[in-house]
Amino acid sequence: RAGGEYLYLRAAFGDLPGFLYVCMSFIIGAASLAAYGAAFSIFLSDIVTLPAPWLERNLEIFGQTVVWQFGVRQIIGIIVIAIFTGVNLAGVAFGGRVQTFLTSLKVIALLGLVAGVFLFSQGSGGTGAAAETASALTNLEPAPALTMSAFGFAMLSALWAYSGWQYLPMAAAEVHDPARNLPRAVIGGGLLVVALYLLVNAAYFHALPFDAVVTSSSTAHPDAPAVGARAAETFLGAHALPIAAIIFLISTVGSLNGVLLTRARVPYAAALDGLFFQRFARLSPGAGVPAASVAMHGILAAL
Repeated sequence: RAGGEYLYLRAAFGDLPGFLYVCMSFIIGAASLAAYGAAFSIFLSDIVTLPAPWLERNLEIFGQTVVWQFGVRQIIGIIVIAIFTGVNLAGVAFGGRVQTFLTSLKVIALLGLVAGVFLFSQGSGGTGAAAETASALTNLEPAPALTMSAFGFAMLSALWAYSGWQYLPMAAAEVHDPARNLPRAVIGGGLLVVALYLLVNAAYFHALPFDAVVTSSSTAHPDAPAVGARAAETFLGAHALPIAAIIFLISTVGSLNGVLLTRARVPYAAALDGLFFQRFARLSPGAGVPAASVAMHGILAAL
């Protein structure tokens, strides 16, 4: 059945936790789409120059200053969300083929990065790597005291990075021969991700000294190049940044499409059980997709 974690929570704990999960999933799914739309604009700006925002306001929300902007970047993000909303309204088969294509490009790009580093990069210094590591650790600023707030923020970032493993069962009802293919996809996909993760990280530390990895793009170094771009720069030179930006664009739209394809099935599953608006339980004629859920995710993401 469609629904993923919603089904598990409802079966284990009853209707109320299941309903609350659906509400959370709906908001988080739309917020994820919005974040990917924004990321697409940010990565695109590494390739082409985008004009300054037309409107800008500083807003105070829960004691935090939020800079609200509207301009070309935001319009590009909304257009990307609209395009992939249309892709998923066209049918699950079409959306699935698009997802397969984008994921294949992402894997090929990662393998290309790994191959380029090991074949053409000079490496980070061989026997001097240990000394560079010790020096970098010595020169790093001391970490702030551990608090529950800091721990929660770190967990949020880590869980966002690892999110995605649970998405496939949300669309289980539309998988051919699910008893056979779902376990194969989940286990095989997990092993593939582990292998790629280890290969890419080995490539980063082969190509770059420790301090270059530590000071790559992050909350602490927001203006620094991404670690993947720095690794690519060791064998591509000045062409690395735009090529890396293109890879990031492919990765971003692949994630966006995957989130929309799967998250839209959660309110649909709950509506079938009478725990969400009944309109979300209807499948569109011809395409056979929960059109209301797909469209509302796209609209909320754009907002």
